[in-house]
Amino acid sequence: MNFPFHGARWIGCPDCSADASPVFRKTFQWSKGASGAATLYISGLGFYALRLNGGAVNDEMLNPAFSRYDQTVYYNEIPLDAFLREGENVLEVELGNGWYNQQQEDAWQFEHAVWKGAPRLICALYAGETCVLASGSDWQAASGATTFNSLRCGETFDARVQPQWGRAAVVPPPGGALKRQEIEPIRLRRYIDPVGVVPSEQPVVYDFGVNLSGNVEICVEGPCGAKVTIVYSEIVMPNGYLAREQHQQFVYFPRFQQDEYILAGQGQETWHSRFGYNGFRYAMVRAPRECKVLRVRACQFHTDLQDAGGISTGDASLCRIQAAIRQSSLTNFHHMPTDCPHREKNGWTGDAWLSARQMLFNFDMRKAYIKWLDDIVDCQRPGGQIPCIAPTSAWGYAWGSGITWDVALLAIPWEMYWFYGDAAILRRYAQPVQKYMQYLRDTLDHGIPPYGLGDWCAPPEADLIPEAALRACMAVYAGQLAEQMGRALADDALRELGEGVARECKPAFLREYGAMAGESSCQLYYALRLLLGLSDGPEEDLRGLLRSLDAAQGHIMGGIFTARFVPEALTRFGRPDAAWKLASAKGYPGWDDLANKCAGTLGESWFGGSSMNHHMFSSIGAWYYQALAGMRALEPGFAKVLLAPYIPQDLPQFSAWHQTPRGKLLLEWDEARVTVEIPAGVAATVRAQKAQWDVGAGRHSFSRRDFEAQE
Repeated sequence: MNFPFHGARWIGCPDCSADASPVFRKTFQWSKGASGAATLYISGLGFYALRLNGGAVNDEMLNPAFSRYDQTVYYNEIPLDAFLREGENVLEVELGNGWYNQQQEDAWQFEHAVWKGAPRLICALYAGETCVLASGSDWQAASGATTFNSLRCGETFDARVQPQWGRAAVVPPPGGALKRQEIEPIRLRRYIDPVGVVPSEQPVVYDFGVNLSGNVEICVEGPCGAKVTIVYSEIVMPNGYLAREQHQQFVYFPRFQQDEYILAGQGQETWHSRFGYNGFRYAMVRAPRECKVLRVRACQFHTDLQDAGGISTGDASLCRIQAAIRQSSLTNFHHMPTDCPHREKNGWTGDAWLSARQMLFNFDMRKAYIKWLDDIVDCQRPGGQIPCIAPTSAWGYAWGSGITWDVALLAIPWEMYWFYGDAAILRRYAQPVQKYMQYLRDTLDHGIPPYGLGDWCAPPEADLIPEAALRACMAVYAGQLAEQMGRALADDALRELGEGVARECKPAFLREYGAMAGESSCQLYYALRLLLGLSDGPEEDLRGLLRSLDAAQGHIMGGIFTARFVPEALTRFGRPDAAWKLASAKGYPGWDDLANKCAGTLGESWFGGSSMNHHMFSSIGAWYYQALAGMRALEPGFAKVLLAPYIPQDLPQFSAWHQTPRGKLLLEWDEARVTVEIPAGVAATVRAQKAQWDVGAGRHSFSRRDFEAQE
């Protein structure tokens, strides 16, 4: 088959304003006797909404996926056989600005993106291998009824507007290579009805009971020209109005997360925005008195990640935390793992790699992570540096980048290799990793990376690891990962580069920060010494870690790195009981307290913070699988596994499953029995306190008494 856009041209609407949505239309003839399946290849930037003969052709939203458009532009492949009719057909495409044409100024400077341009479209319709329709200057174009649209600031839709058709213009391509979109699309996952109305005067504030990402759909009735306004927020003030300053602080435009609908005055009218999404629990709906608001419901949508694991238990706190982990992870994935769904929507590398393991346990992340890792590679500079957010145009190289966040480029492919057993993932990123490791080595200052963020969002009272010490530790970690990747690929250059970085940074850490041992009360300091082999006395470091936990009354006392590494260190070095006490602690700071504060999600900090929907503290979710269920892959792809569950006496029932490449792996217990289910082709060892069994495929049951921890 020829390249699918052979003969097609990028087209734009010469008469549209910068904030409005252009609409393109083409009428064409179709014969049911045409040979071959009907397939439309399409890319419309920033996002497109497609209709054929007046109706939608699928349930996908916000296509194509966001990318660094001057490097990569994604297109979609859409089957149309079921929607074409004999004779005349009308194809109509409306475009939104999305990330491609951001007009409003913000802290991340996307309004100055090198790719920025007016919305544009390319598409071609094929019958089998024959192109029967292609975009060009013979298409019609007009300014649509969406008179304002902005990714962070919302949309205005004027239902009175009728397109005034003119001719489309051929425009320059966006610059990036066209690439077929493989990542799962964004889809509507559920409707949520209001659970209550916040007492206030008009306008009405609806409470949906949970933090989510998406928008609100209204059904209204009123006179022509009446305007209904929808404003979104996570927080409501005591007077019944929305608190929005903390979310809007980085968007320098008076309007933020606000949709407007202007009625046509033709009976019941149903509408929701189409070219963006919001993060919210509450929505304020302002309507003139002559309007009737007949229905209001929230639409939650995000990348359609499929489940790859699940946990159930009778412990209400653990269930609440696990549900918050999943909700935070899903509602922060819109073509990339974002930090929050409201004020930023940015793909922060640090947030993403620290939560990657729980994401891989809970969801099928193969396509999603490959797409986002490709974004990072598109943003990598020739010298090897990567930014702290990806995709990015220019922001994030001078602030926020550095080894602590940059580890994403190594850690996520390595985790994927162990989950999926596919060395092709490592090969795909070996060259960018090698470039990065060379860059890291060249920037070391006597063995210590000179810049990078610290243990982000720790309690203010915490004894924090010095930022330079954390940078040195993460450089050692990156070196170890690069060395292991090199060994897995038989790539001596990568292996030696990783060994060299680790060899240079380890003594630098000990020289500068070794004397802290025994004196510091920093939980993360001891955990990293244990996990990275940074001392000759692990017993003393474990005692230091336990002392620091006692000083905090068994609570977590650190930021997102502490949350990721402390439970792992305690478990690996024989104290899962202390990790369970930490994971299940009630009150501030802790996961139970955070999940209680944030309406079904996790927050940006242990006290909730300026965002109540972040996933960066979600790494405890991986600990549930690896420690409570004891699921540990001994070979990539779970070809060989160890099941060594830690069973607390105060947790009578627990069940966890994970879909490995070879099938479903399950471990569960009740008050009497421990049961495991092993898929075919997996060699498993089940380990109890004083015994172990090698088992094959099938279901096996054991006495809980053999496993239960003595506390």
